[in-house]
Amino acid sequence: MNKSLVALIFSGALLTLSIGSVFASSNDMPANTMPMSKILKSLQDNGFQAIWKVEYEDDSYQAEGVDENGHLVKFFVNPETGVVLKDDSREEKEKVSIVEAAQAVEAAGYHHIYEIKHKKHSYKVKAINQDDSTVGLDVDATTGKVSKSKWFY
Repeated sequence: MNKSLVALIFSGALLTLSIGSVFASSNDMPANTMPMSKILKSLQDNGFQAIWKVEYEDDSYQAEGVDENGHLVKFFVNPETGVVLKDDSREEKEKVSIVEAAQAVEAAGYHHIYEIKHKKHSYKVKAINQDDSTVGLDVDATTGKVSKSKWFY
């Protein structure tokens, strides 16, 4: 048998096995799992406002969002009851909300913030400085300290 034909057959077998494992993971959810809409409604009713990710993994829903105080949180939800199992809040380390980060940038003399996003324990901000030039800024999510970004993204 020619080497390229063997390689093609082997690649096809690997692809078939990997596709099977991807689809098998969705069948791992318990049969009595609450519908996603009810899980989300329960979270909203319990003070979690902006939820941007919910994923079933390791026998629970893992979710990320913003709590009622504006802090970024990661938490786990029982898929059968909708009860929050563990709130892995970064509030202890990151005390600065996105609103407070924007206020710190404005208090530092910058204006016209046109982008702000959380990334790895800081807020990345694009704004205009006193010279009307576009600048990239970092706001420490723990202290609220504003500094010029080393990398303008």
